[in-house]
Amino acid sequence: MLMLTFLALVGNTTPSGRASVVFYWCSDAKTIASGGLRIGLKGPLAEYDFIIVGAGSAGSVLASRLSEDHKTTVLVIEAGRGESLFTGVPILAPFFQQTHYTWPYLMERQPGVCLGMENQRCFWPRGRAVGGSSVINYMIYTRGLPKDWDQIAADGNYGWSYNEVLPYYTRSERATLRSLKDSRWHGRAGELFVEDVPFRYSTIPHTSLFADFENSRSSPNTK
Repeated sequence: MLMLTFLALVGNTTPSGRASVVFYWCSDAKTIASGGLRIGLKGPLAEYDFIIVGAGSAGSVLASRLSEDHKTTVLVIEAGRGESLFTGVPILAPFFQQTHYTWPYLMERQPGVCLGMENQRCFWPRGRAVGGSSVINYMIYTRGLPKDWDQIAADGNYGWSYNEVLPYYTRSERATLRSLKDSRWHGRAGELFVEDVPFRYSTIPHTSLFADFENSRSSPNTK
């Protein structure tokens, strides 16, 4: 029945409308399969020790850290909804960037940037969901280059050099990367999971070419 409804709704819609239909159909299918997502949730308290706006990668980890003290109450406010079964598939990221999982921002015009885009403004989608932009960013985890962090510190932002922010990166990570399991550049006890895509090597044979290219450049993301 769900599949018939899906086909009937999608058949005569525009691409943008079809994206919305698929989004809500997937969401509803998950809700029905799980028997509902709100069962057993507690009601809101009258007051909280901490209120975090946004349940993205940073907000979620911060809430987890603060709530390690069981006497501390933490409220996380998120405008979006929870991720679905399909947001974990990297190739679907462009699709979800056209749905209610996204804040559809446009970049401001800048000299020499987005020259091929309408009004010289690039589409800059940000995640509107539990998980934030990690839900729509192809499941890519990356960091700024060391020289960029060092330049930030050199500009007067003391304490923000790469070596000074690195401990916070490693503490936040729970990296299970097969090729980097013994790297001092990655953490293994944090709350932010950094892992290989399960079907990465078996279905995308050209992945190794990109990895070899990064290794040849001595990128810190491959250490």
